[in-house]
Amino acid sequence: MVEGEVGLVSLILITGAESVLVDREITRLVNSATNSEVTRLDGSDMEVGAFADATAPSLFSEARILVVRDLQDLIQDCYLFMAAVGTIQSNYQKNLCVK
Repeated sequence: MVEGEVGLVSLILITGAESVLVDREITRLVNSATNSEVTRLDGSDMEVGAFADATAPSLFSEARILVVRDLQDLIQDCYLFMAAVGTIQSNYQKNLCVK
């Protein structure tokens, strides 16, 4: 893998006090992942169905990247579903960036 390139991972957690720096890192990671479909969701209004759609295998790209902002605002059902997807679908190539 080339330095700076996003490889096969399940989760990248990006957090920090400076939102500009966090946004820059998310942008850098998303831009370094070629042939990827990117979905952006907000934790405060995300539902289980939206998360399921965003993490399902894509017909149009090799990998999917899901960026979830405000993860602390997720409802309990989404937390549980995210944990289940992480263990059940670990064979799929996907990246999850959370802020």
